Amino acid sequence: MKYTNRWRWDQGRLSYFQFENICAIAKVLNSLDGLALDTKDDLLRQPLEMNTGLPFSPSHYKVWRNYARVFQCSMLATKFENRLIVTELCQNIAGKTPFSPDEYLNFVFSVYFKIYI
Repeated sequence: MKYTNRWRWDQGRLSYFQFENICAIAKVLNSLDGLALDTKDDLLRQPLEMNTGLPFSPSHYKVWRNYARVFQCSMLATKFENRLIVTELCQNIAGKTPFSPDEYLNFVFSVYFKIYI
């Protein structure tokens, strides 16, 4: 059998999927809802790095280029017409009402199973 490389969904970014980091990312993305992503400057990098404590490496690529999958797999945000669009889930996590890991997983799995099963 010929060996083939498989794409790994996390690509070494498992820490970005820890619930406390998802919440920190959600708060930042929610505050940037509607942000233009096709600008010369990377308008996501500074707020994300400053408010999450996570590195969004490498610095020579825009954050959206390398981390869109993280934001989308976490069901926090997507891009539409070159603008950052946050989801209702992102808004709920970023809100003042505490959001538990169980509520998050329940939502993600219920959406997944509605779509794929």
